[in-house]
Amino acid sequence: MKIVNILNIIKLFYITFRIKFKYKFKKNKKIVLFPCETSLSGFLDAVPLYLSTYKAGYKIEIYMPITSVGLIPLYLIIGVTRFRFTITFRFSKFNFIDYKNIIDLRKYIVASLVRSNRADSFKLIENREKKITELELKISNLLNNFSKINFKNIDAVFFTDYLYIPQGPIMEYLNKYCKNVSLFTYYVGHLSGTLVINKIDSLDNIRHAYAPPFEVFYEDLQALDSESEKQIILETKETLFKYYEDKEWFNWVGTTSYINSKDAKKDLLRPLNNINENKYFGIFPHIYWDPSLHEAKGIFDDFKEWFEITLDYILRNTNANVIVKDHPCNLYKLNSLGIEYSSPVKDFIDTFPDQFKERVIYLPPDTEYTTLEIIQMVNYVLTVRGTVGVEACLLGKEVIFAGTGRFSGYKFGLFPQNKEEYFNLIKRASKNELKAKQNSLYAANYLNILWNKMTFKSEIIKTKYYYEKNNMKLNKKISTLNIDFIDKKIKKLSQWFLKPSSTFLN
Repeated sequence: MKIVNILNIIKLFYITFRIKFKYKFKKNKKIVLFPCETSLSGFLDAVPLYLSTYKAGYKIEIYMPITSVGLIPLYLIIGVTRFRFTITFRFSKFNFIDYKNIIDLRKYIVASLVRSNRADSFKLIENREKKITELELKISNLLNNFSKINFKNIDAVFFTDYLYIPQGPIMEYLNKYCKNVSLFTYYVGHLSGTLVINKIDSLDNIRHAYAPPFEVFYEDLQALDSESEKQIILETKETLFKYYEDKEWFNWVGTTSYINSKDAKKDLLRPLNNINENKYFGIFPHIYWDPSLHEAKGIFDDFKEWFEITLDYILRNTNANVIVKDHPCNLYKLNSLGIEYSSPVKDFIDTFPDQFKERVIYLPPDTEYTTLEIIQMVNYVLTVRGTVGVEACLLGKEVIFAGTGRFSGYKFGLFPQNKEEYFNLIKRASKNELKAKQNSLYAANYLNILWNKMTFKSEIIKTKYYYEKNNMKLNKKISTLNIDFIDKKIKKLSQWFLKPSSTFLN
C-alpha cells in the first residue's frame, strides 16, 4: 500500500473518531445503509457524506457483495460494525418469491449485461436471453434474502448505481415494500472532490442526478432581470471555459485530459475556416455501453443505432457536412481495464463511399480539440442526452436531442417525439429553416444551479488527476485535520439530511 494511502487512513481514523465523539450524545438507534464503494478513491469521495450522517446522529451500515469483503477494514476504520451482504443464492426453499413477476428485473439486467460486456449493443451479446433468465433467478434470490432484513430501525438507504443490478432491484423493492425508508443517491459532480446528493421521492420519473428540480429552475429563472440574465450567461460561459482550460471538467473520467497547445490544431481548422453554404452538424457519439443509455426514453434502441442511422441519414438526404468527435472517456475507461480502444464509430464511417466520407471529419477520443471548440465550429449539435447538449446550448447553438430524461423540460434544445420528427428537424436544420431559440439563458441557469447550489464542495479531500502515457494518474489525499473546519463544511449537509428536500442545496 502506498504511503499516501496509509496516511489517508490514519487521518481518516482521527477525523471520524473526533466527529463521532463530538456528537456521541446525539446518537440514536436509527440506521443509514450505504452501498460499498469499489475502491479507496470512491470511499474517500464519500467521506463527507459519512461524516454528515454521523453528525446527524445516525449509525452507518454497509450493503455489499461478498466479493467486496476486502474493503471491510476501511469501513471498520470509520466505525462501521455491521455489513449486509447481497447474496444471490437461495438460503431456503420455503417462502420464495419470484420477483421477476413483481419487479421489472429485465431492464436492470439488460443495462448490466451491456456494461459488463462493454457491448456496442445489447443485440450483439451472445446467449443474451439465457443470461437474462439466469440473472432473474439470482436477483430474485438476492431480494428474498434482502427482505429478511429488519427495516424497522433503518431510516434511509443510499444508492450510486441504481440503473444496474443489484442496486436497481433493491431500490424498487424498498420503494414497494418499505415506504418508511427514505431513498437517496449520491454521485461525484462535474469536478472531482464534489458530490451531488438527491432524494428520490418517486420511481415513476427519476430526475437525473445533475438535473435541478424544476421548481428551483423556474424560481431562479423568474428572479432574473435583463441585466442579471446577461451576467449569468457571461459568468457561466467563463466558468465552463476555465474548467476546460484547467482540465477539471469531468477529469475523473479523463474528459479533458488530452487537451494541449492549440498550435497543433492548424491543419484541421483550415478547411473549417472556409465553410461554404452547406451546414455543419456536430455529432458527439456516446460511449455505446454508457450508463446514460438506460436513464430515460430514447427514439432509438441504443447509442450505436442512433449514431449510425443519424450519420447515414445526413449523408444521404442532405448536403450538410459533419464533424464526429469520438467520446474521450472511451480511452480512459478501457485503458483502465487494460483494453486497447478500437473505435466502432470510425469503423462505421469507413464503410461509406469516398464522396460521403469527404463530408465527414472524424476526431479520435484523444483529439486535442475540446468539445467547446468543436461546438463553435458547427451550426447544429446532435446528441441523445450527452453533456454536450447543455454546453452547446450555453454557447448559443441549437441542439437536437434524440432522448429525454436529462435536459428535457428546461426550455433549451429540441426534443422530437419520434424518428419522423427527428429526421424532419435535421432536414430543416440543413436548410437553415430552424428558428433560433434563447438557449444560452436557460442552459446557463441550469448549470448555475447545478454548480453553485446543488454541488457539495467538501474541501476535505483534495484530488488531482492527470493523464500520462495513456494512463490516468490519481493523487487523492485528506487535506485537513482541522475538526472545526470539517465540522463547518458538513453542517448544512447534515442539517439537510435531517429534513431533506428533493436535492441538497448549499
